Amino acid sequence: MSRLENKVVVITGASKGFGRALVDAFAKEKCRLSLAARSMPDLLKIQDEYRKQGIDVFVHPVDVTQEGQVEELARGTVKQYGRIDFWINNAGTLTRGPVDEIKPEEVKRVFEVNTFGTMYGCKYALQQMKKQKSGNIINVISTTGIEGKPNEAVYSASKGAIITFAQGLRKEALEHKIKVTDFNPGGMNTELFKGMNIDASGWMDPYEVAKVLVSIAALPDNAVTTNISIRRI
Repeated sequence: MSRLENKVVVITGASKGFGRALVDAFAKEKCRLSLAARSMPDLLKIQDEYRKQGIDVFVHPVDVTQEGQVEELARGTVKQYGRIDFWINNAGTLTRGPVDEIKPEEVKRVFEVNTFGTMYGCKYALQQMKKQKSGNIINVISTTGIEGKPNEAVYSASKGAIITFAQGLRKEALEHKIKVTDFNPGGMNTELFKGMNIDASGWMDPYEVAKVLVSIAALPDNAVTTNISIRRI
């Protein structure tokens, strides 16, 4: 029996890319899934697929830039399952280009999704997990948040902000026996880079990387990975 069987897992940005890979990985562990994304039709397809396999899946149309929708995601999950064991802040967006050419609306959008959206998720996950005195908040960040890249300075900043945010959150959460994990993948072949004239064919398979995150989630209750980076070679 998997250590994760019947655990309640919330995943944002669950319909595509790395989020979709995470859904597959946690479903294989027979977790109970609470999935969020902007596209309800995509979520319903995923729900139907896994329910046919006997996996308990609950779906929510959520734009993580809207705090009220993230709060409702937490409330809906608890109403459905009674608790939240893992909250994975995965939803993200990317803009590329030289700093002096980036439009203000692009900067705003990237920070609204990557930074504020993640902070909202942490806030409402923390509220519920404090009641339980258990849980693990996992932020899917990026190696680019650790080391800024040319033409991705705004994206780097939005992710770097979460790294320092999580450092403070981790200290607040510790006394409540809540884990906070930074998961920093780099160079995965996902939809995030489509249409950007980038050859990602040799980059990491998100389904393989998702297995690593599941192994972190399966650590004993008295152990935690605070941060991990996975880079392509």
